[in-house]
Amino acid sequence: MRRIEPLLALLLAVCLAANGAAAENRCAGGGAPYPDEGGIGGTGHAPGSGDDSGLGGTGLLPDDPGQDDSGVGGTGVSASGERGVIGTITGFASICVDGVELHYDDATRVRIDGAAARVADLAVGQVVEVVAGGADDALRASEVSVRHVVVGPVTRVLAEADAIEVIGQTVRLSATTRGDAGGAARVADFPLGAVVQVSGLRQADGAIAASQVRLAAGDVARLSGPLSLDAAGGAAIAGTRIAGLADDLAAASDEVRVSGRWDGDVLRATAVEPLPRLPFDGRVARVQIEGFASPAGADRVRVGAYTFELPDADSADVLRGLGAGARVQLDAVVRDQRAVIERIDAAPQL
Repeated sequence: MRRIEPLLALLLAVCLAANGAAAENRCAGGGAPYPDEGGIGGTGHAPGSGDDSGLGGTGLLPDDPGQDDSGVGGTGVSASGERGVIGTITGFASICVDGVELHYDDATRVRIDGAAARVADLAVGQVVEVVAGGADDALRASEVSVRHVVVGPVTRVLAEADAIEVIGQTVRLSATTRGDAGGAARVADFPLGAVVQVSGLRQADGAIAASQVRLAAGDVARLSGPLSLDAAGGAAIAGTRIAGLADDLAAASDEVRVSGRWDGDVLRATAVEPLPRLPFDGRVARVQIEGFASPAGADRVRVGAYTFELPDADSADVLRGLGAGARVQLDAVVRDQRAVIERIDAAPQL
């Protein structure tokens, strides 16, 4: 059985120096804590020609020998194709996500919970979904979306566990959780009844490992996660009951985004969006994703909302090697309605 290669490099974000030599990856240490106020667009360097012989990876070749096999990771996917990145903003160099530098400009579309926003609204700790194109040393974001995993009032404070509940969802804070004004978030900052918005990643037990918790305004509650149905047809997401779902809208285990009104006991849905089966609905050829991994079959792993195939490897063996409940980064290729892992490794600490 062939072992999946360690993640030697996910996507190298190299900035070209003025003399044409490669500069240090400005996202390698996480990046600056705030966007550069000097202007939008990051470095502004144009893509270089570079060596197109491929970098690391599994050595997999394209299904069609006539296709370009020069891509990144040896997969045969051209470096010029769009790719998707899902992960936590760790800093700004343009935007640093999972060690990747993603440039942006005035044409970059930014949305937060579906509403139009600005790059200036992005912050360290937010979990983003980014569509980017270009070569690895000049990835340029065309779309950046922030989707808070839960928004609503604090329904319980668990100070001893360094956690809060938000509309029934357990939200775990840590030393790296960011709060308002970019400082560290503390349980004491979020009293019972305070409305908050939470960025983070859902763990295998259903709890949310928060990377950012901020006070918010408004009475619209939001929740994302896997749907469960009981014998009587009642719906819930990680223990929070949902009312108002159409009978044919979603099935058990489907990942959904729900918005509506929290009545103190139930989230009464006014809008429900089932998530696609493939990351970015299969419209990007490569994906890089951060999340908590769990087995989804002998040769499959679930990370976040998505299931990935593990070629020539046993999911239990791979996850055992990464450690129980590991937060991982993976690099995958999307082809023929399948997302196949090339590299998977424990994610670095935030």
